[in-house]
Amino acid sequence: MEVALKMALQYYMNRGESQRTMILALEHAYHGDTFKTMEAGDDEDYHFVLNAYGPSPHVLHIPTQMEPLEQAFRQYHQRLNCFLVEPLLQGAGGMRMYDLAFLKRARELCDQYGVLLIFDEVATGVSGRAAQKVAEKMADVARSKQVLCVTHLPQLAAMADTHFSVEKGERDGRTYTRVARLDREQRKMELARLTGGEKITPAMLAGAEELISGAEEYKRGL
Repeated sequence: MEVALKMALQYYMNRGESQRTMILALEHAYHGDTFKTMEAGDDEDYHFVLNAYGPSPHVLHIPTQMEPLEQAFRQYHQRLNCFLVEPLLQGAGGMRMYDLAFLKRARELCDQYGVLLIFDEVATGVSGRAAQKVAEKMADVARSKQVLCVTHLPQLAAMADTHFSVEKGERDGRTYTRVARLDREQRKMELARLTGGEKITPAMLAGAEELISGAEEYKRGL
């Protein structure tokens, strides 16, 4: 999330919209323990250390209700660079659930005012057929929007137009991160690993190929 927030800010800086320094987020939000994600969060138990700075002028927290959502965009849309949400379920904030209509309206307002929408940790137990439906919906959105997704679900990874693997390691006492763009054969290996673990079998590779082919067929029909 720290990188996502940096990307949101830099996107508007690159466009010359230097006034867009505000993050819109939800009350009771938890987005991590790095510095900017703590600022974007709203949980005293986790982030009490930030009380030393007082309220942040760069973050606005709202409840999951329509009127505060509408009011926030009316008043601050020219200063917002993103709306950061835990979609449908706020796990760390007390397993708080809210209505899908709120997210749909948030999407409309972000489109209307040119604000980026960031989903943090879809913590709703997505797998199987539900994961396939999520992948298809993301492909639908990607027809007109750029979608960046970090996932361990093979259904979502198979739907990607461009697929990267991200690995962390250690060398000479230092940690490093390696990012690599995958070709089709490498994608099959990665999807098989996500599905079955370290020991890759021909059946797993065949299943990975079927996932990729099915995703390509779905996208051709859009």
